[in-house]
Parts: sequence; structure tokens; C-alpha cells
Amino acid sequence: MINVNRDVTVEPIVKNAYRTIEILKALGIVFKNKCYLCEKKDTSPGIFDVEHFETQKEAVEKKYIWSNLYLACHICNGIKPKISPIEGFLDVCNPNEDVEEFIGYEFDSLEYDKPIFYTIDPSQKTKNTVKLLKKLHFGHNPNSKLRTASLREAINRQAKKVLSTIVNYKKAADIGDRGSLRIEERNLRIYFSKESPFTMLMRSFGNEYELQHFFD
Repeated sequence: MINVNRDVTVEPIVKNAYRTIEILKALGIVFKNKCYLCEKKDTSPGIFDVEHFETQKEAVEKKYIWSNLYLACHICNGIKPKISPIEGFLDVCNPNEDVEEFIGYEFDSLEYDKPIFYTIDPSQKTKNTVKLLKKLHFGHNPNSKLRTASLREAINRQAKKVLSTIVNYKKAADIGDRGSLRIEERNLRIYFSKESPFTMLMRSFGNEYELQHFFD
């Protein structure tokens, strides 16, 4: 999960429908065409669901409120509970709730389809969010475990690309190949960017190899 700013786009008109082209385009800009929960990315926001952060069961009066509309993949939207736990979940749009610092992200050694999420901030809201992330990535019953397999595989593929780039970057640095070094530096900036899929999980490699200077 990454923090985002809703002010980067003009607030669209939300009247009697919350899944219009205008709303989807605005949500795509805000959430960088990514699911705000798992960070799966697509070329178009139209592939995603429009999710209500405060669910319709909890706050039906916010059904058509712009600030309550979020971009989520179909799987995450389906798994996220319709009734929030006590204290709720961290809000990526709230600048006071830094999901990039409150939650830890890493992998099991050499098992890049097994992401790890853990709490850094001790609040109940952070604990709830970490528990939700684990459910979204691994499922909670046979059906959801099967549904989340494609997400884990996508993370695995991205992780291998990032690690291969890090290896190439280190080799180019060791031999002083400036041309290759520039290419790999550019690639690392892309992979670690908030615009890219699974940013926080990929940045765990940046933290491991002390490449934080490539973070945006």
C-alpha cells in the first residue's frame, strides 16, 4: 500500500452513479491505476472496481461521496469485509496514516510468491490492515486461496525482474560500465516508483541492498 493524494486531480461530479468514465479516470489518476490494497496495476482504471472505503452497509449515506470512492481490484474488493473491524483500516488518502511507514513489507527467503506483512505502528488500525493484507494475498478459505494465486504469481514475476535488475546494476557498477549502469539505474527507479506495481514489496529489495536513493 502507498499513500496517495486526492488533490492531484479535479474532483469529479458524483450524483446517482459512482462508476462513470469521469470518476474512473479521476480514480486512476489518484491511485495511479493500481488497486489501493494489493497494488496490482493495469493500463486502464476501467479494469478495477470502484470500492467504498466506508462500505455501503456501514455508511449508505456516503455511497455517492467522492472521498469515499477508491480503486480496488475485483478480488480485493470481494474479499475485504463489508463490515469493518473495531477501529477500522488505515486510509491511504489520510496523510496522518502513513501506510508506507506503519506497515513492514518483505519476502520469505527465495520464495517471492510469499510476501510478508507486519506491523510497525502498534495501533489497532494498523493491526487490522496487516491482517487484511494477509487475507487478500493468501485467502482465508479454499476458494479465496485459489482466487489469490494469480496475485502471488504476479508479485513473484515482478520480484524476479527487480532482483535481476539489481544484479545487473551491481555488475555494471563493479566493472565501471557507465552505459549499462545508466540503463539499470533507470530501471530501478521505475521498479521502485510509486507508479509501478507492488511498490512497497519491491522496495523491500531496495532497503535490503541499500538502494533507497532510487525511491521517489
